[in-house]
Amino acid sequence: MNEARPDTVREAVKVHAANVQAAKIRDARLDFFRGASLVIIFMAHLLGNPWNNWIPARWGLSDAADTFVFCSGFASGLAFYKVFGSHGAWIGAVRVGFRVWQVYWAHVGVTLAAAALAVAVAQGWDDGRLMAAFGLTGFVNRFDQNLLALLTLQAQPGRSDILPMYLVMLAAMPAAVMLGWVWRWLPLLVCLGLYLWANSTGANFTHSTGGWFFNPLAWQLYFFVGFFIASGMIPAPPRHWALTSFAIIFCLACFLISDVGMRYLGPEARAWRQALVPPFPDFKTNLAILRVTHFFCTAYLVGIAWKSLNDHLQGAWARPVVLMGQYALAIFMVGVLLSMAGTAIAGVWRGGWPMWIVLNLGGIAGLYLTAHVARAVKRLDRQAEPLPA
Repeated sequence: MNEARPDTVREAVKVHAANVQAAKIRDARLDFFRGASLVIIFMAHLLGNPWNNWIPARWGLSDAADTFVFCSGFASGLAFYKVFGSHGAWIGAVRVGFRVWQVYWAHVGVTLAAAALAVAVAQGWDDGRLMAAFGLTGFVNRFDQNLLALLTLQAQPGRSDILPMYLVMLAAMPAAVMLGWVWRWLPLLVCLGLYLWANSTGANFTHSTGGWFFNPLAWQLYFFVGFFIASGMIPAPPRHWALTSFAIIFCLACFLISDVGMRYLGPEARAWRQALVPPFPDFKTNLAILRVTHFFCTAYLVGIAWKSLNDHLQGAWARPVVLMGQYALAIFMVGVLLSMAGTAIAGVWRGGWPMWIVLNLGGIAGLYLTAHVARAVKRLDRQAEPLPA
């Protein structure tokens, strides 16, 4: 039997080492867009922030919330779908149920923390202005009545109202997977039907003060399209010159009636927007068709560069954003509180553009520090031995 030549062995070792190294590199694309969305959401919730005039939402009709929900569905497809396939519906539902439990208490915790922060600021110096600005006045003034409402999702004050919608999406995931076992396109058709019903009739979940701001019947479309593509239940749209041309033309047309477009094009652009775009909050609550189309066109154009994008996101400039995207729930919770704290500081400081540089960059640094802490805790948890019973 012929022995392998030394140079052949060395080449094989090099190839194996390269493959191992490539496997260690985590795909940064999903984490980057989740992290970037959370940073933008923080800045958008920092009331009075002039940086908010230039975030991506001001250049089109969709915003960071759309991206975040789509990415959350995509991440859920990667995390949970294989569990359903390898362990069955029951184990898959249990795994999803545990995540629902985590997000539920995250919602309760961040709401109570936001209320406590607003009360502390009100007692300290602003006489309840921060509380009113973040929609917490009624919740705090009737706390004894609203505590039970919070636990049953009937109270959704502050900036935590995206988490109840996320809970509904997670809870519906096992049903979506099982519908896909019947026919791969059936859950997508159900999602489209629910979206069109909500968008045309205004059907919505209700709570103690009205409909949910993030209507689950509409927003589920983003979540589950991301879930279906990540899990392989449906294919991603193919590259095609006609789709690419339509996406580019549509995004350019939306720019003309965007916030930035109206600033520079004047009354004509504003008149076109009023004629085409439903007023806020319906435009966001029920996801107007133009908004959804703009988001999917933008996502399609990003998808065209999807394969080469990961290499560009491995550099040092992207690592902080990628790290924040890996711990999205913790970053969102801390971002809510940092945006409130920054708003309270701005109300006292009134320091002009230097103040906004400090508040924006300081808040982003706080989010980045949170991601480091979350990563350290996760590593310690993996290394820790179980406690004795």
